[in-house]
Amino acid sequence: MTLCAGADARAGGWVLVLLKGGHLHAMERHRTFPDLLSRAQDAEVVTVDVPLGHDDPDGVKNKGRRACDISARRFVGPVADRIDLAPPPVLFTYPDRSQAVREATAKGWPTPSERLWSLRERMEEAQAAAQVDDRIVEVHPELSFHALLREETDRDHLVRPQATWDGLVERLGLLHKVGLRPARSFGGLGLVTPQDVLSATVTAWSALRVAERRALSFPETGEIRLWC
Repeated sequence: MTLCAGADARAGGWVLVLLKGGHLHAMERHRTFPDLLSRAQDAEVVTVDVPLGHDDPDGVKNKGRRACDISARRFVGPVADRIDLAPPPVLFTYPDRSQAVREATAKGWPTPSERLWSLRERMEEAQAAAQVDDRIVEVHPELSFHALLREETDRDHLVRPQATWDGLVERLGLLHKVGLRPARSFGGLGLVTPQDVLSATVTAWSALRVAERRALSFPETGEIRLWC
């Protein structure tokens, strides 16, 4: 049976969801990405929800914006702002976020969000691993949920953000439609947020789609792409 892994980055480490044969197999917390990869060593695809690269690192080609982020924003349409624009990597070398934001603003680049800034170590871990492991691909949970929505309903976009109760319940319902039912019985996730659990689960769903050669990619070609 095909084993696939979805990884959601959080300030304290990672949430890992493993699917085996399209069904939930394990849900776990891991402190480091190498630890997570050790657990997912037999997975055909490992999806992560942090930037793995940048096609305009110097900010001269497209004002520091990645083509994959722009393409993904078009796909989700009226809720495009839920897809962060990953800023040029140099901004993450600044000693504090306020300085990075000032520099980005001065140059007309995307600014590092609070979430991405808090996940700098997670990004470094995943990027280093992706250099030597071609199973690792980048996803965005909101993009994946919109792909799932379009596959299972006749709607185009999710009105409520995942952080709201309505948004959380709706996304959980979408996962249920494809037989994915995150539950406490899996154990090991009691201290993570519901959003982390949902994000890791839908990224694992995208990993399965990549493994089965039925995933969408944004853009359709190129070295830096978002999959769902």
